Amino acid sequence: MKTRLKNDPDRAQVHHVVPMTDRRSCPWGTNSNKNAAVISRGLNQYLYNKVPPEKEVLRINQVPPYTL
Repeated sequence: MKTRLKNDPDRAQVHHVVPMTDRRSCPWGTNSNKNAAVISRGLNQYLYNKVPPEKEVLRINQVPPYTL
């Protein structure tokens, strides 16, 4: 079994589509499932604290929640 390192760029992380804080560190996005997507660590680092395009927010909001 392969052990994933903490800084592995392919490791799964939760991405807040609307960032939790804006560029002034003011509260902005929510910590809810509607505002979350599981993406790679590498992509999450690239998107870190960037304002998402409106199309991305709409696309994420249309994805049904994962349930068991």
